[in-house]
Amino acid sequence: MYTLSSIQTGTGQSVALTNERADGYRCSSANREQVIIPKEKQFIWLEGEDSSSTVVQWNAHAEPADAETATAAFAGRHFFSQCWIEGGVDFIFGIAASVYEGCTLNSILIDEGPSWFTAHAKVNVSAPGGFVFKNCNLTGSGNMYLGRAWNEYSTVLFYESFMSGLVVPLGWDSWQHDVSHITYAETNCIGPGSNMSQRVPWEKQLGGQDWDVFVGSEFNDQDGWIEQHAP
Repeated sequence: MYTLSSIQTGTGQSVALTNERADGYRCSSANREQVIIPKEKQFIWLEGEDSSSTVVQWNAHAEPADAETATAAFAGRHFFSQCWIEGGVDFIFGIAASVYEGCTLNSILIDEGPSWFTAHAKVNVSAPGGFVFKNCNLTGSGNMYLGRAWNEYSTVLFYESFMSGLVVPLGWDSWQHDVSHITYAETNCIGPGSNMSQRVPWEKQLGGQDWDVFVGSEFNDQDGWIEQHAP
């Protein structure tokens, strides 16, 4: 594990790997840089020193930095642990199979909205992908849907998470897609925004085995890449 002042410097020097763990890189300061990791460097592990001192930010498209819309686009497989993620509109979006564990999703919506935490874009039933939030906290300002369907097979699940009162009672937005294909679900969540009595009628009611698929290793850790490549 190397401690760096610039993440891009370290990842740029890393060799391209396909099935072996690369060196880990630890950042312990505030960094204003655009980090680009080529797709052939598949096993780079990034770790912050702690949540208060490690900040990585960039502003390629939004001005000012605290603008209503802050987006993060993902493709592939990802695992986020103990991260602070904030924005105003669809600030987690893409087609990835991504797991967020112990993360805070903080809305900085300027007006009342409503807006959306997520916009997942799975395009067909056989495509991999989905956003799974485990033991996360939903906080911030405005009124927020848990997600809206960017494509008709959009998949987003919240598991044992805290939802503050900013979550709108309906919970989800189909964005005019066929709701029979959308997989939106939540279970064992707490907080004033977790009341499911007024949720959209097409929210999926998953059984225990279905939840095991999403919150276990089968979803995006089938080959053990998270367990094997963690520092």
